[in-house]
Amino acid sequence: MLFLTSLTGMAALDPSRDAHDGALLALHLACVLRCSCTMPYGKFVHGIYRFLALLVRYAKGAGDEWGMS
Repeated sequence: MLFLTSLTGMAALDPSRDAHDGALLALHLACVLRCSCTMPYGKFVHGIYRFLALLVRYAKGAGDEWGMS
């Protein structure tokens, strides 16, 4: 999906395009929307979820066992 998004994005930047501008832009925006909608369910946001889990654990007082009190 990311490959298709990048491919349509680079094609939309091509200065020699003329007849299919609207269709290409619509395809690219559909790809971007799909990536945005599926992002919370993929591996991409694992780092954010992990950071928040560590923050919550520390806030609940588990930071004492890590020597972070």
